[in-house]
Amino acid sequence: MKPTLAWAPSVYIEPEFSKSHQAATHHLDETHSEYKKQYFINLIDKKSSQLRIGSKMTEMLNILKKAYSDLHYTWFDFHKECKNMKYENLKILISTVQKELQGWGHLICEINCGLDKRELINPDQI
Repeated sequence: MKPTLAWAPSVYIEPEFSKSHQAATHHLDETHSEYKKQYFINLIDKKSSQLRIGSKMTEMLNILKKAYSDLHYTWFDFHKECKNMKYENLKILISTVQKELQGWGHLICEINCGLDKRELINPDQI
């Protein structure tokens, strides 16, 4: 029987929230000037060390929303929702963000096929 590899690095959360807030504010200042509206989607687990990270991210973004009114955020526990290869549950995430993202001018995504395989990109599904 092959051993299963699992790597779970130790989680470190900066104890001085103000340092993280300063870094996040700097990042948003830079990206906001170009993109204006921004939507953050958190895909990590809502359990154990991932919960700690996600909770701090949620706290940070809720504070930043006061300064950036066009900042949006959703926490979608990908591992829970799509457990056992139930990727069709991504429709839950899509329905959550779809209305808000209608008409936005920018989209950044990763396409898992190169431009040399344009026939794999179906514009009717975009």
